[in-house]
Amino acid sequence: GLRSDVLSYWKVRANAARVGRDADPYLLNTLYSTSTFGNNTASIQFPINVGGSSIPGFAISDRIGNPNLRPEFVSSFEVGTQLGLFNNRIDLDFTYFSTRSSSQIFNVAVSNASGFNTRTSNIGEMTNRGIEVLLGGYPIRNSNFSWNVNLNFTRIRNNVVSIFGDQPVGGDELTSSVIPGINSFIGIAPSIAEGFPYGVIVGAQTPRNENGDLLINPTTGLFMPGIGNRVIANPQKDYTLGISNTFT
Repeated sequence: GLRSDVLSYWKVRANAARVGRDADPYLLNTLYSTSTFGNNTASIQFPINVGGSSIPGFAISDRIGNPNLRPEFVSSFEVGTQLGLFNNRIDLDFTYFSTRSSSQIFNVAVSNASGFNTRTSNIGEMTNRGIEVLLGGYPIRNSNFSWNVNLNFTRIRNNVVSIFGDQPVGGDELTSSVIPGINSFIGIAPSIAEGFPYGVIVGAQTPRNENGDLLINPTTGLFMPGIGNRVIANPQKDYTLGISNTFT
């Protein structure tokens, strides 16, 4: 066995995995569905009953199906170590992890001028990398009283590496896309954008000079017109930190 007044134990671990996920049903084709026609003043919801008969009514979906859809895959690995020191009065656990998601199945936003809102596609590559540290110890521990402190620190970095594959109508290369289902009426929308974390806020950005000063229109005294389709905020937290104390 291990005999040391400093090192009580030492563990090393590692694992790797690759997991696939198939598409949900009915994503390969553009479908018709029962719908409501009209506006907020008057509308008709199908099916409707006329003379005891049910009359169906269908509208084409606002999502374009994709017959070439492929499964998505997630590859991951993790390495870590755990140490016990000074007769287990101090415990240290350190973990590094990395995941890579490819060919993700996603409803990419398309121009409404096409008659649709989204197209189901295999988008490119997204990574998650991070560290997690757990540190625990006993500042006081005897037969009558113990004080245990646990500290945890987590830092994760997400990045949309690329958006590619089956492109929306027109075949243009994608570098950003609004996340479907999000209301962006005011022009600010959580999005996916190459080189940025998932869910960044895209909107109009007030222009600045090379020193970072906001530009002012000398005639009106107002800010210069904003530059559209810019990443203006990142919702990803810098880190999470927690501490707990247990007294016995």
